[in-house]
Amino acid sequence: MTRETFDDGVPDGWFLTDGWNVIREPNGNWVLSGDGIWQWAVPPNGEAWTDYTVRFRVKLISGGLKTNVRFSVSPGGEWTRYGVGFREDILWFDREYPSHEWVDLCGSPWPIHTSLGEWHDVEFSVAGSHFRYVVDGEVLIDCDDDTPGPVMGTLGFETMDDPPGSSGGSHVHIDDVEVICGDEAPIAQEATGLPLETFEDGDPDWWYTPGWSVVQEGDGNNALYGNGLWQWTGPDLGPVEWTDFTLRFRMKLISGGLHANVRVLDDGDGRTRYMVGFRDDHMWLGRTYPSGTYTPLAGAGGLNLADGAWHDVEIVLTGAHLGVSLGGVPTMSHTDTGPFLPHGGLAFETAENSPGSGTGSYVYIDDVEVVLHEP
Repeated sequence: MTRETFDDGVPDGWFLTDGWNVIREPNGNWVLSGDGIWQWAVPPNGEAWTDYTVRFRVKLISGGLKTNVRFSVSPGGEWTRYGVGFREDILWFDREYPSHEWVDLCGSPWPIHTSLGEWHDVEFSVAGSHFRYVVDGEVLIDCDDDTPGPVMGTLGFETMDDPPGSSGGSHVHIDDVEVICGDEAPIAQEATGLPLETFEDGDPDWWYTPGWSVVQEGDGNNALYGNGLWQWTGPDLGPVEWTDFTLRFRMKLISGGLHANVRVLDDGDGRTRYMVGFRDDHMWLGRTYPSGTYTPLAGAGGLNLADGAWHDVEIVLTGAHLGVSLGGVPTMSHTDTGPFLPHGGLAFETAENSPGSGTGSYVYIDDVEVVLHEP
């Protein structure tokens, strides 16, 4: 979003509830003015924003302002968002996810001191699970949210109750609003991916359940071999918070199927994940979130994967979108409109030999690589 100064006296494309309008201050400067309780101002075309930085100026006349990022409203009226609110003497940071369930984050709230009737420069950045909030050059919030939350959504300014707990509203002025998205965002994803793993040393830094091991094929090539039912393996990196990334690997299905699980998290009750499954003639995508639930999302048929040959796989995750290519050909694509997983790691899993059989599969994987996307 280009910088909005409101100097034309019009809130171009903005959604404004009744308490907001563009006014001219006595010095001739045009600003966006919010007056009342729980009144909203939302810029246009921000529904698909993921990682971005918001810069703006704010003047508290009375009460307080909440700045919400990754804000979205479902067709059923469910709201999700991250929000930073501040008044003259207090700052707080919370998450609403799922709708109507608020959680204070990062030790919130904190005492602060801001001056009523004076302009303050604010910068609010979100990249993956990392959040940074700066007022007048002072970093007030710099922390991560360790649990799944909203990963995509727009910006929303919201007037607060004044005084807190009353039916009275606030009065605020906002100006010079700018949203910087994608490659231009000033904060980076604080993580590294997975360098190409060829398994040639025979002892990779991976964790295994008993069905996995590094073996040498007849041509002398080392590969990771999975044998059995629901056997798991993955790079031994500890908890990771990969958000947008590309996974590349080669696979050979001898019999049965393979699950490539991405954005995997252990939430204490089990693993949550996106599952990309492969069998001889088809593939599919599903979501396990919350733990113990499974939602099918997409599928593709007419394949020939159990031909004893190696197949190159590429899985690309960007926000709520996941795309899969086989042999360089886009084969399956889906955007998750449900409560999707924002970040996590990687794990492979052997599937049933045939659905419902209770017997295991025989698969090889090799040349595994994870490349993180620039925010």
